Amino acid sequence: MIKLNPRLIKSVTLFLPSMATYGATAGLAVLFFTSQWRGKAVLEHIPFYNQKYNETPKLFP
Repeated sequence: MIKLNPRLIKSVTLFLPSMATYGATAGLAVLFFTSQWRGKAVLEHIPFYNQKYNETPKLFP
């Protein structure tokens, strides 16, 4: 079992922002690559990714 000491708690709190950022990015990547109907609702507000769901017809296919 892991002993909770002040050094361990401090190191975990230092890594929390990085873990949250990577977790959110991984979640958005899963939405982007796997889901048409859920990913569209979230990712249409992100400027780069909303091009995947562009429903206007292209002039030169």
